[in-house]
Amino acid sequence: MLGVQEYACAPKTPIWARLLCGCAPLGQRLDERRRRAGRGDGRRLQPARNQPLNAAELNRLTTTVNTLTAKGAYVVLDVHNYARYGTGVVGAEIPIADFAEFWGRLAVEFKGNAKVVFALMNEPHDMPTETWIEAANAAIVSIRAAGATNLILVPGNGWSGAHSFDATFYGTSNAEALLKIADPKGYVAFEVHQHLDEDSSGKSPACVSETIGVERLQGFTAWLRKHRKKGFLGEFSGGSSAVCLKAIANVAIYLEQNKDVYVGWTYGAAGPSWKSYFTSLEPRDGADTPQMISLQAHLSVSTR
Repeated sequence: MLGVQEYACAPKTPIWARLLCGCAPLGQRLDERRRRAGRGDGRRLQPARNQPLNAAELNRLTTTVNTLTAKGAYVVLDVHNYARYGTGVVGAEIPIADFAEFWGRLAVEFKGNAKVVFALMNEPHDMPTETWIEAANAAIVSIRAAGATNLILVPGNGWSGAHSFDATFYGTSNAEALLKIADPKGYVAFEVHQHLDEDSSGKSPACVSETIGVERLQGFTAWLRKHRKKGFLGEFSGGSSAVCLKAIANVAIYLEQNKDVYVGWTYGAAGPSWKSYFTSLEPRDGADTPQMISLQAHLSVSTR
């Protein structure tokens, strides 16, 4: 599956934020204006930990998900909190059990829809990698205990970068630690992010080279193949220069060439909240952005 992600910054109040991605099967083209989902603006799904989900927000979320999946799209539900709840860190100030409890509640609501994918967290960071693995495994147990058989996306620590997958500056490397993820259903994929600028942050419109995305993904791809795992590129982006457009296209081509180990990708990002941000795929005055055109040229089949 492939798609775009849409979200806005979460408010400073302690909540579990959310993000949605409208996706199509890998190897097909996303009609960005029709298949895009998401009002991932930090609305309160669970204002108080260990309490029922907010009924109004859950209704909005469910309506959006059902509308998209009825049209054949996949939807990724992503806790976009960086392993935080307010200022508390999961596994430190925030008990791991609270994080797992939230996922159990959400799984109950969407376990009947096979086109819904559960992405455990966006970019955990500044925490022991072992703590994140414990939290991820607890969430997986909670999801499966709820009776959900949906695909689960598991990110790594240290901002989940593909380029730093085997690095240790953030603690035990993701390459080592993620081997300890356990799912009784065996239905997980490992999520990485990879931007194309110099520091892999996605904050600069300048891309290092036309091949930088592919180069930064190769180590992760080799790990997936060696350990017979599946991967998901949950975020990548670049500016609109000729170098960036070629780099973006090369990533799409690379993922298609390696679809034996990749279940899909989402580009960052799209949606009205992004306005004219330099990576956005949001149409400008009714016209596709250069990045959208670059992606479309390398996707094979339209979902329209």
